[in-house]
Amino acid sequence: MRDNRTPATRVDRRACSGRSHGRRRHYVPQFYLKRFGNPLSVFDKKRFRSYKAAPSSVAVEKGFYSDSMEASLGVIEDRAAPAIHEILERKDYYGLDQQKQDSFAEFVAAQMLRTRGTREDISEIRSGAIMDLERLGASTAKVTRGKEADLDTHEKAIYVMLDTIKSTLALMHVLISVNPTPMYLWTSDRPVYVYNDLDPCEGTNRSIRVKGATINIPLSPSLKVGFCDPLTYMYTRSSRMGTANVRRHNYLQALCSTRFVYSRDEFSGAESLLDTARQNGRRRSCGPAPGASDFQLRPDAGRREIAGRFWMPLSPLPATDGL
Repeated sequence: MRDNRTPATRVDRRACSGRSHGRRRHYVPQFYLKRFGNPLSVFDKKRFRSYKAAPSSVAVEKGFYSDSMEASLGVIEDRAAPAIHEILERKDYYGLDQQKQDSFAEFVAAQMLRTRGTREDISEIRSGAIMDLERLGASTAKVTRGKEADLDTHEKAIYVMLDTIKSTLALMHVLISVNPTPMYLWTSDRPVYVYNDLDPCEGTNRSIRVKGATINIPLSPSLKVGFCDPLTYMYTRSSRMGTANVRRHNYLQALCSTRFVYSRDEFSGAESLLDTARQNGRRRSCGPAPGASDFQLRPDAGRREIAGRFWMPLSPLPATDGL
């Protein structure tokens, strides 16, 4: 299949070559994390404790990506940085030119795919598929396993899915939510979260094409960007968050994070919220999140039928080999 993307935006398909196991790779960019504090307040859900750390020492692992994948992700970050700066300055998305909108959507798509949590999800799916094949009596002797196989599959998934997610985001409404409250917005080791206001039992980090889907990423302690299904939600360019909106966002960040939550301020007073998110995350619980949504449902959203349960037609994924 011909790849019509420009070299500047294309994720190199050779990304699975050029291993460099000793180099530290950030799966959440440092330039993004620094906007939330330097040092950051870090909450560890596993150990249920908080501490201070520099952005350079969080959301990072040795050899997490190949050299070429790291270079490709660096290009995406460099292209998106001016768009992120302009959104934060103007508190507006639709004032960006088309190139900056595309660059920002690509950054969000890449951030959805590049994290430790996504790799664990892919590993779980892959392991389950291998077990299913073995139950059916199929030979899996030639199937590669372990961390190297997880890395290869993860990088191929980034290549396959990046443009599909970017194209979907380009069709959604975008809401800028400004936080004037004394509470800070949190981010995490999985800063982009998916939540469905229309059907909370759809769960978190699920399909972005399901009716009622929202995709959210905070850009600073005082501003969040949300993409939403344009047929279920009202078109609103911006909103002012109240404490109930901030509480909801912080809960969902904690719930959807893999292990670590990041904030500019200490987590004192938020222990109950963090514990609820931790317990629900362990149970993979679904249900309404506490607080209030910044998105406004259309009056007929609950009754509207849009291609079954999807707000946009499903399209085939790009061709790939060896996933």
